[in-house]
Amino acid sequence: MSTHPTLQAPVNPQLESKFFSAPLEIRQEIYGYLIPYGVHAYLRQGKLYLSACVESCANGGLFGAERRESSDWRASDPVWQRRLRSSWGPHWKCEEVALRMNHNCEAVSDTDMAMLRACRRKYMDIVNFTVDMAAVHVTDLDTLDYLLQRAQKASSETSTVSEYLATVVPHVQNLSIVLRLPLTICKVLESANDHCSSTSSLTNATAWLRLCPAIAGLKRLQRLHIWLDHDDKSSWSVVNERAILSPLNELTSISSLNISVNLPKLHPRYETPESHFMRECPTPPFAIERRLRQRHHAVDVGEGQFVVRYQVDFPYLYDLSDYEDMSEDEAEEMERTMWKNGVDVKAEVGKIVGGLDAVAP
Repeated sequence: MSTHPTLQAPVNPQLESKFFSAPLEIRQEIYGYLIPYGVHAYLRQGKLYLSACVESCANGGLFGAERRESSDWRASDPVWQRRLRSSWGPHWKCEEVALRMNHNCEAVSDTDMAMLRACRRKYMDIVNFTVDMAAVHVTDLDTLDYLLQRAQKASSETSTVSEYLATVVPHVQNLSIVLRLPLTICKVLESANDHCSSTSSLTNATAWLRLCPAIAGLKRLQRLHIWLDHDDKSSWSVVNERAILSPLNELTSISSLNISVNLPKLHPRYETPESHFMRECPTPPFAIERRLRQRHHAVDVGEGQFVVRYQVDFPYLYDLSDYEDMSEDEAEEMERTMWKNGVDVKAEVGKIVGGLDAVAP
């Protein structure tokens, strides 16, 4: 028996439709083919939308150059700059699909997936499939807070399709949280008692801190995946990832919940056992996967102008052709040893390649 809310508004059963005469399992196979990477749930002007996820390798280490379309590296590229600043992180392409962004980097319109506009019954069919079988990606704290609050105030009856969507999504089984936060907010998340922070930063911190108690109330949730980064060109290792992720400890006692976290690689010079999940430390109560961090960053230089800077985080040896014959793991282990032996690898590599903080238009 379905645990989903009931849509009380009239729904045409589409009895003459050959599509709906097919068994539910067949329809779900079709939906899985059309949206293989799940969907994004996001808020715009107080309304919840769903859009297809089009990123197949969102956990990979992508440097940022892949977001540039122009082959002329001498020309300024505002589209590239906007993509590098995307708060959707590795899902920047999904953001463009969801918001239908034009070449002026403006959101032309908000739109649900085209399939959802076919008819009300298909809308309900796809949303139920998403909740039961697909991953739901959330890329901002406001949307996450909205969904979790709706889960706590769940109603068994809804009168509109929009209300149905907002009520059903919190019943998700596979939740992916992707957060590329301002460094200032990351610093606030390290200490909930930082009263010197701005009101907006404290609001985000509050939303994050009440995240886990609310997620614990999602009784159907089986998989929780969290992707984290900050949007500054400085190393990820400047933040206290242990403090930021400490709220997850409340969820580790739920035996039916599989928790995984994707974080940037740690810099050997800055990592400490007090602030980071180092390899030498006891295994955390959730799985952690490390990735290469974005290396191209759009930096605000004032008056609405941006420049792209190439800022490398650990490891640095990847920029040397001499190490192309080595695997990534081998090059990383060699560099870790060099740092521990007192070698400033960044400085040494910079001498060879002419600097690692290059500026692009």
